[in-house]
Amino acid sequence: MRSRSGVILAIIGVLLTVAIGIATNVATGGTLPGWLAGHEALAWPAVAVLALAAVAAALAEWHSNRARTAGPGGTLQAAAPVAAQLPPDIADFAGRRAELKELQRLIRHHRRTRSQGPLVLHIFGPPGVGKSTLAVRLGHLISARHPDGSLYADLRGADPQARSPIEIIVGFLVAMGVSERPSHLEDASTLLRTSLHRKHVLLLLDNASDAVQVRPLLPAETRCTVIVTSRAPLAALAGAHLIRLNPLPPADAAAMLRPATSALPDASPQDVDRLAVACGNLPLALRIAASRLRERTDWTVTDLLRRLEDQHRRLGELRVGDLEVRASFAVSYAPQHPSVAHTFRLLGLLHGLDFSAATVAALTAKPLDEAAADLDRLTEAQLVEGRGGDRYGMHDLLRLFARERAEAQEDATHLAAAQSRVAQWHLQSASHWLSLAADGEQPDPGALQWFDAERLGLLGAVTDAFNAGQWEIVCDTTTAIRDLFRYRGLWEQGEQLCRTAVAAARRLGRPQAIAQALVELSSILNEMGRPDQTAASLREACELLAPAGPQPLLVGALTHLGEVYRHQGDTEQAMQVLQQACQHLDGIEDLHTHAWVHTHLGAAYFDTGSPQQALECYNLADGLYRQATGERWHWLGYYLAGAYAALERHDEAEHVLLESIQAQRQTGNLRSIAWFALTLARLLLELGRRPEAEHWYREALTIARQMRLRPYETEVLSELQAVTAGGRPDRRPMNAWPF
Repeated sequence: MRSRSGVILAIIGVLLTVAIGIATNVATGGTLPGWLAGHEALAWPAVAVLALAAVAAALAEWHSNRARTAGPGGTLQAAAPVAAQLPPDIADFAGRRAELKELQRLIRHHRRTRSQGPLVLHIFGPPGVGKSTLAVRLGHLISARHPDGSLYADLRGADPQARSPIEIIVGFLVAMGVSERPSHLEDASTLLRTSLHRKHVLLLLDNASDAVQVRPLLPAETRCTVIVTSRAPLAALAGAHLIRLNPLPPADAAAMLRPATSALPDASPQDVDRLAVACGNLPLALRIAASRLRERTDWTVTDLLRRLEDQHRRLGELRVGDLEVRASFAVSYAPQHPSVAHTFRLLGLLHGLDFSAATVAALTAKPLDEAAADLDRLTEAQLVEGRGGDRYGMHDLLRLFARERAEAQEDATHLAAAQSRVAQWHLQSASHWLSLAADGEQPDPGALQWFDAERLGLLGAVTDAFNAGQWEIVCDTTTAIRDLFRYRGLWEQGEQLCRTAVAAARRLGRPQAIAQALVELSSILNEMGRPDQTAASLREACELLAPAGPQPLLVGALTHLGEVYRHQGDTEQAMQVLQQACQHLDGIEDLHTHAWVHTHLGAAYFDTGSPQQALECYNLADGLYRQATGERWHWLGYYLAGAYAALERHDEAEHVLLESIQAQRQTGNLRSIAWFALTLARLLLELGRRPEAEHWYREALTIARQMRLRPYETEVLSELQAVTAGGRPDRRPMNAWPF
């Protein structure tokens, strides 16, 4: 910054140059213009006066500079140093392009708008996510814009004893060559602001604990830029721009590993991707994995993968030198209140991508508001992540850390009790949604939303219950949620669930429970296009139930078995089994069971070429359904349409199909919509309405692909291709099932 005498000297220099020019002009015979004419004799005296003034100003400037660099007693000192405290940049920095772009945009905007006060950029996020690394990289990118220096301090906010603001300020003052050492925080903060006045300085405040620690360190100078990092968001830091860091995107995570894996013989892109996933795409874990590969030259990517894919040793393997994932997590975990820490440990027992506060309340046996408060504290500590609404999640490595702490600090019986509470909670929730279903086929729309959110947690809880020997919970939960897997087209998961229930029922040793589980398994197998396995499960169920005499479950198993035979083209066997089911109806009061049997018996009559007899069975079933529920069973529309079409009552057939499709759109039952759409397409094709038929074929095909109904997709695609080619598919009965 120029002194006042320096500015005066510059002005005198300009005037002296002008005066010398004028005097020279006069000396060579020239004259002065206008009102200056006649004053030529004063030109050289003016030069002399200005020259003396210049000498005086120069002496004043020299004295001023000497005073600024003089110490006690007038001894001369060196000029104040330019601080350069930024840690070294990371040579193999990878990713974070979007974050760097946004941070640099904020910097440009601040300079362009000449905002008041310094620019404060606050980078926060969970442990190990690379906050400090990004801050250092940004600091080096913008250091040229801060010629007056860069200041850095690790505030150690995550340590039990964070550094005091006055300690940090004194360090900054020393770095800037300021000799004063204030003993009070307010005085120190004021001196720091004074020392930064009119200077372009970058301040990097790393690992802050809270806004109280940071505020005294902030300059008032608008030319300064401040970068703050912390685990928790410092929302109370007024005017700061908050940037949250998450784990890296998969491509950036793989790029971070590439320098260490590119020379390894087995480093296929797929294995590198698997290694990144095992590290949870967490920068700290990725850096450790890369360092271990460089350190162990005899290892391949597969060797490290084998170690990391064992969940019991993964955290132990993610350690090299002074870098350790477990230690990074422990810094955030250690200061938590014992009750909150207990909740965190139990979270390691949960399955799925996320969970609700209600699930955590069941897990911990705490009231809902207390469980929610614990989750809020863990979210602030970046040990848990809010996912919107009432949903929370954890990074995979943090979940492993929580489970590790639980197994080390909790009694095994307490952990088993917590898992049992979660399983019971899921069973109660599933039973609630099942009770709201209009019938066994149509779930409440809210049930599907609940299922989508809790599905992975449900599967994990069932597995835990099975491993704990809680066979009844396994069987009851499967009964409650099995249909939801069908509605979402999650056939493999549904099969896994049902086979687990069959195994649990066999452990119970109860024929009724085993038969129930087998019937539930058969419904999944049937829709996966495995008729032989379906029939085998149903035959075993019937054999187990027969000794107990007529009962709804036996009638249902026989009816289902008859349907399987019918779809396989064995009409005689189908009719025999369905008539046997009718014989077992005596003494059964449930109207749904009566209606269901008569519906499928009607389908068997239809297959034998008796559509009128089939229609009579369907009408009888319709009356029973309406008597029981006040409305038609939605699948009955499918059968009725077939009978109407066979009797050439086409308008009635089309009406009942459109009515059924509309009803299923309201419930979100895609599976039913697909089958009604195919039936309607066949009807319209028979009536010569080819464009409309093609529309419904395409809708059926879209749903089949969405739900992964492979046999059904093949059937629809074959017929659609024939239609679009201008031909006609093989004629199928109107109520021919897709399989």
